[in-house]
Amino acid sequence: AVSQASQAQPAMAPGELQLSYESDCVVVRWCVDLRRLCSQYRYGLSRRFVVRFTEEVPFVLFLNPAASAGAFSTAELRATMQVKCTDPCPDMPHLQMLFGVDDQPAAVVEDHDFQVEPLCAAQGTTWHLGDTTAILRVQLSVRP
Repeated sequence: AVSQASQAQPAMAPGELQLSYESDCVVVRWCVDLRRLCSQYRYGLSRRFVVRFTEEVPFVLFLNPAASAGAFSTAELRATMQVKCTDPCPDMPHLQMLFGVDDQPAAVVEDHDFQVEPLCAAQGTTWHLGDTTAILRVQLSVRP
């Protein structure tokens, strides 16, 4: 599961992105409007967010349709998740990434180096997104 803390969070508006620093990690929550995602987009793209290390580093979250359909459809709402570092800093640490959707099992990527590979994906993991009228909360935890 993503975490108990994420379920106790206040309601978020569709498209809203929240960033919080919790103990030894940064938690990003993104509220995705599935109805809009299915009707207008081939993938979901969050607004850019910045994480502070020794300097501010910009990231973007992607929600991609699973399988070879190439677009989201109401028939099978399954997705993969990626995070992209758009401008890594020179002394940025390797990171542990925790990808999760609602209360479904999370996927962990250990020791990712964004200076070598700016895109990090939860390889082999897909999440069921549910009903197109639902609002989805996506959580990404970043641990140095």
